[in-house]
Amino acid sequence: MIRSVVVFLFLCNAYFAFAQYSVSGKILDNEGNPLIGANIIIENSDIGTTSGIDGDFSIRGLDEGNCILKVSYVGFETFRHEFYLSHDHHIDLSLKRSSYQGNKGRKHHSRSIHQRYRRGS
Repeated sequence: MIRSVVVFLFLCNAYFAFAQYSVSGKILDNEGNPLIGANIIIENSDIGTTSGIDGDFSIRGLDEGNCILKVSYVGFETFRHEFYLSHDHHIDLSLKRSSYQGNKGRKHHSRSIHQRYRRGS
């Protein structure tokens, strides 16, 4: 009987020593629309995923400890969330549109090249 209890306690200890957790959630824009294909990574690791058709994502098999979740999507500001992972973590977030407008002079340059070709024909 005592031997069974010792074996049980050993197995429980081994289970909790190797416990792994997950981070999941949903990525939306500021109007509540899902962002399909957003990049979600755990910084300083090679672990990551992309959001699905509903903006949902899940990363499994993470060890307990400090985590930095980084979410990026073209045209939106990058989001970083630092937390201590000691249980499954769920986060829903809205990304803000980026204020970057690009090079405004580039459009004018393309137009002048197009006009030059039209005049030559």
